[in-house]
Amino acid sequence: MKHIMSWMFAALVGLSVFFASCVDEIKFGDAFLEKPPTTSDLNQDSIFGKADYAEAFLWNTYKDMYYGLPYYWEVNKQKMNTGMFETMSDCWHSHNSWSGVNSLYYSGAYTAADEDNSRGHVRFAYYGYRTWEAIRSSWMFIENVDRVPDMDQAEKNRLKAEAKVIIASRYFDMFRHFGGLPLVDRTYEPEFWIR
Repeated sequence: MKHIMSWMFAALVGLSVFFASCVDEIKFGDAFLEKPPTTSDLNQDSIFGKADYAEAFLWNTYKDMYYGLPYYWEVNKQKMNTGMFETMSDCWHSHNSWSGVNSLYYSGAYTAADEDNSRGHVRFAYYGYRTWEAIRSSWMFIENVDRVPDMDQAEKNRLKAEAKVIIASRYFDMFRHFGGLPLVDRTYEPEFWIR
């Protein structure tokens, strides 16, 4: 009996240490069924009201960065038909028989008219690669990150710098294909574009 009591005491101490060491609140009953916030539940005030949400907002913008390899067919099929931009230089060579680089550029058949067709041979679509969305999201982050109450200033400055790198990278990708571009230096509201 003494042996069983000592095991029960050890189990009780272990459970109390386990529950005391949990960071998140443990919920039971109906509170357990609360749904986590989704993107439709979030707005600027809620995103920039908590450090975790603000960081996730910026990190979500990283998905709009240039990635040379074909990883999502519907978005990148227009990028020289899944060819990489670098294959138009001496850095890479394309062996995809269906890519625009191989079928048009290497053979010398590439013309300006190929940029305007829907066959998927464009080098870089002006609207198709979410460059403007990444720039707008980055500026929105820069303008609002100072409102985050539970983030220290050094972290805010570092994340602002990351957002500026995203903006510079997206401008670099567009500049090498289009030349001069409009300089977006802040977040514009959607009504601005409708006028």
